[in-house]
Amino acid sequence: MKSKTRRKNVKRVDSLLAKNAALNASLGMDSNKTEIEAVRKEIRVNIKKIKDMCEHTYNIINVDDNHKTVH
Repeated sequence: MKSKTRRKNVKRVDSLLAKNAALNASLGMDSNKTEIEAVRKEIRVNIKKIKDMCEHTYNIINVDDNHKTVH
């Protein structure tokens, strides 16, 4: 299925996905619960921004709190 996202939004979505990947990579074994929750909150904010730009991509990456794909 082809996405109908405009080219400028594709770049923005790519940027947000890269930020989410960097946030996940910044967590480690020594991260405390507060740091983990802050990162998760920021990731959820980025995912909501992606939803506004591209519903198709949002449906692909949307995960619940247990990190299981929703399909």
